[in-house]
Amino acid sequence: MKICGCCHQPTTVPILESLDCYGKPIQLVHCLQCCALTPVYETGNVRAVEMQTSYHENLWERLSHQDMMEIRKGMGSLLSFHSRFMPDRNSSHRIYDIGAGRGNLLASLIEHGFNGIGCEPSKPLVTQARDNYQLTAEQLAQEQADTFLDHHAAEKGEVDVIFFWHVLEHMEDPVGLLHKARSFLKKTGVFIAQGPLLSVDYCYPEHFFLHSESNITWLANELNMKVVFLEAENPERFISFVLARPEHPETARQGVLLRDPLAATGALYYTYSQALKKIHMRR
Repeated sequence: MKICGCCHQPTTVPILESLDCYGKPIQLVHCLQCCALTPVYETGNVRAVEMQTSYHENLWERLSHQDMMEIRKGMGSLLSFHSRFMPDRNSSHRIYDIGAGRGNLLASLIEHGFNGIGCEPSKPLVTQARDNYQLTAEQLAQEQADTFLDHHAAEKGEVDVIFFWHVLEHMEDPVGLLHKARSFLKKTGVFIAQGPLLSVDYCYPEHFFLHSESNITWLANELNMKVVFLEAENPERFISFVLARPEHPETARQGVLLRDPLAATGALYYTYSQALKKIHMRR
């Protein structure tokens, strides 16, 4: 039985057959515990961090300085969209960007007056971020997430926001990382995250799992947190969500937890239909 890429439990069942992003047949399994979808790949003994850094270094190595500036500009819109979850600008309130990649989100946080720091394990990506955005080693550390959190242990209970922007699906132990990061949040602190839904484009070995609405509900329950924002996007087929500690004043969103494979499959179509409806209403 395939181990789930999210919760690491041997509680998966085959649910779908599809093509991956390379046009090769692939099977996806559904986890009966955390409701994540896992593409079935054999990656051998390659360490997760090496696998991820190599993939993203190759993916982004040809980006120009102008490309980077445009992406950073788009991150400003993201911060405005989630403004109700953000602390005051130009304050000491701390924000983390875990898995900062090329530094676009982190640079935008700093540009807009937020007290942001982040981490990224890839040396070439850190160099790219520092060269384009003049980020210091204190602002962007070249290290893995666990090490970064260990180095900032004195800030436990003091962080307002932790971003996991297209990060969790690349982590070897996403649930363990979230548990560790939760201890850094203030009582009114939040995780702001985005990740992939099921799509041919997102089926490749570097994605250890794909989200579903039920998976996000399970993550919130597992962490003793609540979902205060969840929205699927189409045609991108991403899902954005915000998890808050119970003390946060924002009202919890009623979630679904569909472990049955047939119900879970139906929920995927429902999520997509809502995203398509949203796009249609904007026209």
